[in-house]
Amino acid sequence: FDVIKDIDFFADGFKNEKEIWIEIGFGSGRHLLYQAKKHKDIQFIGLEIHKPSIEQVAKQCKIQNIDNIFILDYDARIFLEFLNSNSVGKIFVHFPVPWDKKPHRRVISSEFIGESIRVLKPNGTLELRSDSEKYFKYSLEEFLKLNKLNITINKNKNLDISSKYEDRWKKQSKDIYDITLKNEEESEEKQKINKIRFNGTYDFRKIVKNFHKIVKNEKDFFLHVEGIFIVNEDEGLIKISFGASTKNERVYVEFFKDRVSYFPDNILETKANRQAHNLFVEWINSITKGISI
Repeated sequence: FDVIKDIDFFADGFKNEKEIWIEIGFGSGRHLLYQAKKHKDIQFIGLEIHKPSIEQVAKQCKIQNIDNIFILDYDARIFLEFLNSNSVGKIFVHFPVPWDKKPHRRVISSEFIGESIRVLKPNGTLELRSDSEKYFKYSLEEFLKLNKLNITINKNKNLDISSKYEDRWKKQSKDIYDITLKNEEESEEKQKINKIRFNGTYDFRKIVKNFHKIVKNEKDFFLHVEGIFIVNEDEGLIKISFGASTKNERVYVEFFKDRVSYFPDNILETKANRQAHNLFVEWINSITKGISI
């Protein structure tokens, strides 16, 4: 049983008969492993970017013969886009990094809450647990932006299992805050995420003639056109980076006489990637027509 997966596993028609529960930032994995052993009929997906934690939990899955966990190193704010609507029973966000100096990096946001509601089944829950009063208050404001809301707030609630950090904070008499959102609606199904493709071809000679570097930083995405490489008068490459600020794509765009494609050709159509791609196409159209954007 292969515990560690990459994003292509979920992008390439991931189907699952079991209900899905997700833990974001599982750390030592104590809570994730406990829940998976307790609920063997549930498929767990654990997201973590700390590689030693990933390796440790994968090792424990093997030692303890746990076969209902998938582990993924990917940005949770983007990952939910890959899941079907109404397919998740619970989402745990336990003790996320507060990012007080970089609030744009926080997991909880209006967009994340909205996407959580889409993937959650009716009566499914999104559970935030934090030792930061500032993060708790910020998150509560984000939840309260919803037009319809069913939330439960707890302070110093005891769970069946706690992390080593939570144990330490309890010994220090540090307060712990919980916000649990209960989803009450069924969401429409969304289209499967595919790889982004170009339509049509371009006159590479015009691109070379009018090429210039650009930096576009929008609210939800960015596009940086970084350089051009000429193979011959009709063919070449443009180096770009784009996507969400939290998940950069660094690729080349290959221009041939009969086609245009990304290299490597694995750019998935997330919301941020699609917006950045559309802006890039707009920029290409503008420089081949001699105008600017």
